[in-house]
Amino acid sequence: LNYSAVSASDMRVVVGQGNLSQEEIEEMVFDIEDMKKHPRWNNMEDGRFSNDLALIKIRRKGDGSGIQFSDNVGPACLPSLETEQYGGLQCEVSGWGKINAKAYADCLRTASVPLIERQECHNMYKKKYWNVNKGMICAGYSNGGTDACDADSGGPLTCQTNGKHVLHGVVSWGIGCGEVNQPGVYTNVKEYLPWIEETIFSF
Repeated sequence: LNYSAVSASDMRVVVGQGNLSQEEIEEMVFDIEDMKKHPRWNNMEDGRFSNDLALIKIRRKGDGSGIQFSDNVGPACLPSLETEQYGGLQCEVSGWGKINAKAYADCLRTASVPLIERQECHNMYKKKYWNVNKGMICAGYSNGGTDACDADSGGPLTCQTNGKHVLHGVVSWGIGCGEVNQPGVYTNVKEYLPWIEETIFSF
């Protein structure tokens, strides 16, 4: 997504939707009141696809209501600075991205993937001259297979901690989908907590 070419008026937030081909009972659509991308997004000094993160503020409905939580609609918690991240931690990525070379999903799909230590992931990608910097985190399998794919970008990578879903990553980039030694690369939310907090209070 080229953030510089997209304005808040071009976007909507939809929650409670599991199937793209039908409207669902809990589905809610919101306009965007404001959007802020990271000021160093894709900064070449930080590396390709660096700081791949933006925050949006939804506009409340005319009656003042916002997102209504239910069994099927709920938030993922932000991590804390103490939240553990280690290779092998099992997480879930979800989205409506490609399910094969030609087809996109018409229903929300999830996949279970383990975190990969950043240095291990960096070593895989440096052979392709790509850098996995400290603002990134990887998840997937070295032998390929399960992975996020095209059109999953911006989707959540959550891991359960004490029964709660914690947002560890945001789908960012990769080379191909499910390729050997090319796991999915995500923005590491934990590394951006100060910016997230500062930006939320600036809306």
